[in-house]
Amino acid sequence: GGGRRLSALDHIVGANEIFPAHCDDAPDQSESAAASGALGGRWAEALVGKLEGEDDPGLSALCDVLRRGGAHPVTRDTIVAISNKNILPMLGQYLDGLKAVGLTHAVVATLDARTTEYVTNKGYFAFERLVQAAGGQTGNHATSGLKFRILIPFLKVGANVLLSDVDVVYLRNPLQLAPVGYLHRDADVEAMSDGWDDETAYGWHMRLEPPERRAGGHVLPPTPGRNMWRFGARNSGQFYLRATLPALRMVRRMAGRMAVERVWDQSAYNQELNWPALSLPRAVGEQGTAAAAPGAGRVGARLAVRMLNYACFCNSKWIFRYMLQNPDWVQHRPVSIHINYHPEKPARMASLLARYGAVSGDGSGGGGDGGGVGSLS
Repeated sequence: GGGRRLSALDHIVGANEIFPAHCDDAPDQSESAAASGALGGRWAEALVGKLEGEDDPGLSALCDVLRRGGAHPVTRDTIVAISNKNILPMLGQYLDGLKAVGLTHAVVATLDARTTEYVTNKGYFAFERLVQAAGGQTGNHATSGLKFRILIPFLKVGANVLLSDVDVVYLRNPLQLAPVGYLHRDADVEAMSDGWDDETAYGWHMRLEPPERRAGGHVLPPTPGRNMWRFGARNSGQFYLRATLPALRMVRRMAGRMAVERVWDQSAYNQELNWPALSLPRAVGEQGTAAAAPGAGRVGARLAVRMLNYACFCNSKWIFRYMLQNPDWVQHRPVSIHINYHPEKPARMASLLARYGAVSGDGSGGGGDGGGVGSLS
């Protein structure tokens, strides 16, 4: 983990600005930019590289949702999920988990009217975005790739976002500050890991020595070895973003890539978290244009990244294969559990909610690592 001090982060909306900010949908934002700069904000810079249609259906509509309780008025935190009508039962489990831990400052970005109605009837805020993945696909991976475009206006109005897939079970309030806080809030991104121990979650150094080379019966001089830093993937289904310029730069670039590249959003997300600035053509979306001049150079996102504790913000491999098999850990109550390693997601979610007493259920976790959670209690 690690990162710059919170005071050093380049926040788009200054601490002295009213939140949510910049809600005026007027095309000329120069006056707003000047006012933001006077109060310590970076709104003028946030307008550079704007993607076409990134504010749809308008910042004022989002601001209304956040003012009515979608975000905490002081911390400016909100938890955001994206869903369509294909996964309403799992969305219901997700919302039941939020309610059980008292997490009210939450928004679901809905992709159709039926989902909007469902979320509203559940007592949560819906922010309808009628956007489609490339080719009109509506499957899980295609829908997941839309999240980055949807997050852009949240950051621009000053909301700090805990992005969450709907296959995450919350057992504690991740946004709370007291009696203990679970987020550090000192980096542009706090990322969840797919790792299951300290090395795979936080990374380890490894040296790769080249094989011996021979020619004509003689040993040739060795080629240099390579030093590597290896780690488990950072999961794109849960991460916390401060409303900063680097975070905005990253989600814009991801939105641009998802629109034109045939790439899994998690692969691209890991690239953007780790790629340095290189002398390569700019990525599509980086400048808000279809392409930049060859050799223009890729500007690194320059993110400060902290890794979330894998024993608090858990993946399902860590829970089912390791934690619940260790007597020293079985009484531990994580903050959240992402059912990312197991395909029988609704059954796993119901089992976890039942075990930890959040909602009723039969405790049958389905097959796979560790079997049913309820059987281990």
